[in-house]
This record gives sequence, structure tokens and C-alpha cells, in this order.
Amino acid sequence: MKEFRALIPRSVQEALELLSKKKGAMLLAGGSDLVVKLKERKVTPRYIIDITHLKELKFIREDGECLLIGPLVTHSELSMSDLIDKYAPVLKEAVRCLGSPQIRNIGTIGGNIVTASPVADTVPPLFVLDATLTLRKKDGERRVHIRDFGVGPQKSIIEPTEMLTEIRVKKMGENEVGFYRKLGQRKALAISKVSVAFWAKMRDRVFEDVKIALGAVAPRVVYAQKAMEFLRGKPASVDVIKMASEVIKNDCTPITDIRSTEEYRREMTGALLIEGCERIFGMTIE
Repeated sequence: MKEFRALIPRSVQEALELLSKKKGAMLLAGGSDLVVKLKERKVTPRYIIDITHLKELKFIREDGECLLIGPLVTHSELSMSDLIDKYAPVLKEAVRCLGSPQIRNIGTIGGNIVTASPVADTVPPLFVLDATLTLRKKDGERRVHIRDFGVGPQKSIIEPTEMLTEIRVKKMGENEVGFYRKLGQRKALAISKVSVAFWAKMRDRVFEDVKIALGAVAPRVVYAQKAMEFLRGKPASVDVIKMASEVIKNDCTPITDIRSTEEYRREMTGALLIEGCERIFGMTIE
């Protein structure tokens, strides 16, 4: 492992100042991803800025119709939060099937986002919850929708001098339903082959609005635009959902790799949509 210098800021502002001054610096949050990359020499930073202790970045709180989440909140903390359980159950489902207990205890939601991986488990739920991200630098900040953050595998719009400081998600209401479904090589400790996050606002069992996000089936997480448009205004019936499960197969551009084939991934997007809808609407689809 190449030597680097470790820096430990006392505040977010000090961390931002270090980012602005130290070229070749990387942030250490949970470390579940960065430590592996360091060992495999996939990254060779000159400086590691350790922000794991910054309490300013560890919070879950309400703000009107939204929840605010700090980037240093771990997956375990998300899964145990009453606010997440009440207002963002789709996200709770995702973090509960993420990695091992050890990974959930140290891995952070901010790290999962910033890696910009198309298989990141928290990102599809954040898509359907209309999440916005606050990116701060020493002399200012900007907010971006999560759909605009990732631009490709391990690539994002975040600048070297910026830090993710807040995730803002819309609260789910009484007439809203959702689910997260993931297919991996195993039942646990598996990277997604396909993942589907679903949110819908219902009126008299009709889809008033729908958001569906797909992971691991394109270079980045994407909305299932065709399936979303198809479902809006239609009843939550067996026939409609079966038709949507066919439409959604054309909403992705999967590849064949060591974990799965293109054809299988397309089929499984439809299967996961059916599986999730069976549960939230109490139906059997054959």
C-alpha cells in the first residue's frame, strides 16, 4: 500500500479547507470501500482526510415535508431509525439487505452515494424519494438532484474540493406505497445483479404518480421511464402490473458480465417489479 499522510480535521469547515489546499486528497468516512481500494492499489491518494468523527455530519431529522440525513449516518443507524421507518421505508428495506452486519455498522450512506456505483443499494430508493444532495466546498455550496450526481461507473459530478454534507428526501405519506427488491448471487452478502426501487402515490387503488429506479442494469442508476408512464392513471390490477413488468424490460441497458447475462437481468427487472407489487397490493400474479 502506498504511503499517504493522514489528516484529522476538527470540523467540516476545516475538512473543506484541507480539501481546497491538499491536491490528491481523499475523504475517509466508514472506509468500507476506500480501504479495499487502497489495498488493491486502485487509488493512490497523497492525503487521507479522516472525517469519521465529525458529529456535524451524523444526523437524521425532520424538516417540514422532508427528512434530512447526514452523510456519516451508517446503514445500521438508518435501519434502526424510527424516522426512516415511518417516512422512508423504501430506504430502510434497502439498507437491511446491504452487505454484512459488519459492513452495515461502518459503511455510511454518504460513502454509498459518493462511490457512484450502479449497484449501490441506497441510490435507487433515493431516486424514488426525490433526494437532493448538498455539496459543499470551502467558499460555497450547491444542491443537486441525485439523478444528476452519477454519470457513469465510479464517476460523478462531485469536484475534488467538494464534500457531501446533507441528503434531503421527501417523506412518504399515508397514500404512498413503495418497496425495494434486489437480486444477488446469494441471499446475503451479495452485490446486486438487479435492483428495483418503487414508489407510488395512490388514489382509490389507482396510480396517481409512480417512480421506479433500477440498479445494476445500466452504467448508472436510472429511472424506468417507460414503466412509470405506463402505470400512471391505471388501476393496480394484476393485468396492469403484468403488462408493466414487460414494459420495464425496455427501460434498461444491462450488460453480460461475470455475475449475470443481459437477458437474465432484463427478465429479472420485470420479476422483481411483480414480486414487490404482490406484497404491497396483496395480490398473486402468475
